[in-house]
Amino acid sequence: MGVFGWNELGDYVKLVGKVVGTDRSGDGDWILKIQPDAESQALLINSHGNANDDGIVECEVEPSDFFDDDIHEQIYFGTLQNRHVTVVGTWVEDKSHSDKTEIHPITTVLSERTFNNTKTVYLTVFSDDSGNFPANVPHSGENRIGNFRIAFPPVPVVPHYDQKPIFKIEFQKNYARSTDFRIEVDASGQPFLVGIVQSGNADENKGIYIARIYMSYDAIPKFIPMNIIPLSPRLRISCIEYTNSRSQRGLKHARFISAVGGFDGTVFWKLSRDVVIYLIRSGQKTFFVQGSDSKVADVQVVEPHREAHDEFFFPYIATVPDNTTTDNLSSLPKCPLYTDEL
Repeated sequence: MGVFGWNELGDYVKLVGKVVGTDRSGDGDWILKIQPDAESQALLINSHGNANDDGIVECEVEPSDFFDDDIHEQIYFGTLQNRHVTVVGTWVEDKSHSDKTEIHPITTVLSERTFNNTKTVYLTVFSDDSGNFPANVPHSGENRIGNFRIAFPPVPVVPHYDQKPIFKIEFQKNYARSTDFRIEVDASGQPFLVGIVQSGNADENKGIYIARIYMSYDAIPKFIPMNIIPLSPRLRISCIEYTNSRSQRGLKHARFISAVGGFDGTVFWKLSRDVVIYLIRSGQKTFFVQGSDSKVADVQVVEPHREAHDEFFFPYIATVPDNTTTDNLSSLPKCPLYTDEL
């Protein structure tokens, strides 16, 4: 209890360190005792140049009355014991205790755990609801703003797949005025989870937000798009795809060309057989195959002709017959499936 009050040294000050103790005081304050990292050592030193004797910065907040009890404190602060955290709040010196420095009140607490390519984030946002007796707590009763910018874990490298950053709020206690979370990507391609939380205050039955957020990636296959019509009127086919058929012209098992592909300049295209047939029939495009001996054969549509034993019949594409097989469609390699195979 700060009988003589606090001298404010700065607001929305960040403290990074390890939680070495948690407690709930008799006046209702939730307390984190933090051993600062090197980057936060300056927060141990008060305005007179004196450092806290124990090398610890106490961080305190009194949540709204409807949430303030021993059970909630143990659930949400007790589990932070020995964890690495980032605390943001009002940096003060306690005039009742030899001007030792504190974060009082806490605005936000952030803790992260990374496992391979996933990250779990625990965060809280508070508005202090102290009784302000016998001294006023700085910024008590205010709507406080929690700002978060959390880097995603390393991007998994999987052939043929792009990785889309995603997040999921797995758990939350939402007594905040407003929340907004979104994904942003910086110029280097690093994704971040960005959040802004307005705590609200006890007078509006608000004042606290607690969440556990899961951050990971969704694998998106890099499939080559199908049936995007290339610009050139004459196109060289350099690869094919097959589809198996259980019955075709009396054969129990057969395969037929279902798609073809090639390059129009530097752009790879892939078209289904039906689209190729339509483009040839309508006169919009012509297609050809060039063999290893540099001979060229045009591609034509072979129209169906029913025979008595046919179970299925349909038009198909084939090269115009000549005296070599190197320029046949069937001699071409299989088309790539993914853009990173090009």
